[in-house]
Amino acid sequence: MTQYAMQPQRSAVGYPLPSRLRRGMEKITGMNLQPVRVFYNSPKPAQVHAHAYAQGLDIYLAPGQVHHLPHELGHIIQQAKGMVQPTTQVNGVDVNDDPQLEGHATALGEAAVRVGY
Repeated sequence: MTQYAMQPQRSAVGYPLPSRLRRGMEKITGMNLQPVRVFYNSPKPAQVHAHAYAQGLDIYLAPGQVHHLPHELGHIIQQAKGMVQPTTQVNGVDVNDDPQLEGHATALGEAAVRVGY
């Protein structure tokens, strides 16, 4: 998976997606992903025992976990298309741990990286 050089410090409003990744996913899905925000070096993934997670239009990446960004963007697409229903909760956060959705998110992320570069 592609490494992303930009790993800014935390921001209260998040950062936009890296442009190449955004363009790649937009080409694949036809969706406008400009509103998606990335929260780098976030403590939130640890609260759900994860390295990263996506919720709504936000992607939370724990420190050093930027390589999960394309996969998590895949989850944003799944959520936007109504494909994801919670299967459990972890510390009050709805979580879906369906292996098929995980595989689909990985495939979407990898395709977006290929198309965007």
